[in-house]
Amino acid sequence: MEDGSILRKIFGLTGRETQVAELLASGASNAEIAERLVLSVETVRTHVAHVLQKMRIRSRHQVGNVWEAARRTSAAKDHPPGD
Repeated sequence: MEDGSILRKIFGLTGRETQVAELLASGASNAEIAERLVLSVETVRTHVAHVLQKMRIRSRHQVGNVWEAARRTSAAKDHPPGD
């Protein structure tokens, strides 16, 4: 299972919010996200606010920590100990 699908399942993120979360996790600015996803910066701000609210975090920088935890969880499920 990919990291994004875990975040969608756990936090109820939409597909677009998941894309924004992934870019936030990589350290992208709102302007960079807007350019990459062909959105206005204001739309990106809205998506970022929704991501933070749904993930119950206050800082865009925390998204990376949650994303990494999801990645590790996904890898552990795909390769359990003793496998």
